[in-house]
Amino acid sequence: MVQASQDGEIATYRPPLTRTPPPPMEIPVVRAAPFGVARTEMEPVNPWLGVRDVAAGTERPPDGLRIEYDTRGIVRDVQR
Repeated sequence: MVQASQDGEIATYRPPLTRTPPPPMEIPVVRAAPFGVARTEMEPVNPWLGVRDVAAGTERPPDGLRIEYDTRGIVRDVQR
């Protein structure tokens, strides 16, 4: 959503309204092993960038991102 005014614009980004977490994802990571050998392991990646609901102890999507621009398109403020 973008709101325009004489002072500039405010862009607000919100995640889709869903209760279903995204599917788990993994990426291959190369790690050093004994005797100068390297090994590849799969490491889980959090699709929600590690945002946690501290009270519930569960993962949750971010609430949104608000970016305020001045009349020249320069960012004045960012709020999460």
